[in-house]
Amino acid sequence: RTRSFVKAALTPLPFLLVTTTKPDKYDRYLTDVFYQAGEDDPDAVLRTGTFLNRQLVSEGLAERFRD
Repeated sequence: RTRSFVKAALTPLPFLLVTTTKPDKYDRYLTDVFYQAGEDDPDAVLRTGTFLNRQLVSEGLAERFRD
């Protein structure tokens, strides 16, 4: 279900933005994904686009991890 949601949301887009921070305690890079249909300015997508991570949690397709 989550895969289908993400595929439908992101497939038609010309690009998306992925930001990373330093690795977690397991040496994994966690990412934040932003997108916005119809926007071709990366700065605008970062400022006003949809934050996919939060959207997945809101839709009940993911859970927030608390360490």
